Amino acid sequence: MTDFKEIVGKSPIEEVQEAIKRGPTPVKMADLPKQTWKGPKIEKELKALVKDYKVKKLIITSDSWEYRRNFFGFVLYRWVGFDIVYDGKNKDGKKATMYKSGFIAKQMSNGSGFDKALIMTGSPVSWNREVLDWK
Repeated sequence: MTDFKEIVGKSPIEEVQEAIKRGPTPVKMADLPKQTWKGPKIEKELKALVKDYKVKKLIITSDSWEYRRNFFGFVLYRWVGFDIVYDGKNKDGKKATMYKSGFIAKQMSNGSGFDKALIMTGSPVSWNREVLDWK
């Protein structure tokens, strides 16, 4: 039997605190996700959900609708994930093209189909990131 060497590292809390101090890392256009949506056209409705941002590009990262069911198998709602590229300000306060990921929009089930309205759930999971080479 071999002895195991203890690996001493930072705790997850310390890593998160350091990441917050560093701030969001810049991103290049080539590193942005590709549009993967194969469903009906919903871009207009998604842009309406993020009307507080001046959206330059909407990237739907879901391949198709994802469905949420209850314990009995009934569909409660369907959802789709998307990211945006928008006009904003960088950490220096200068105008910049920014990227934010992790938006979720859902349509509630009404028993015989889905509501027409898309609604936003929660807040995005990422920080704002500056797109370095947007043209």
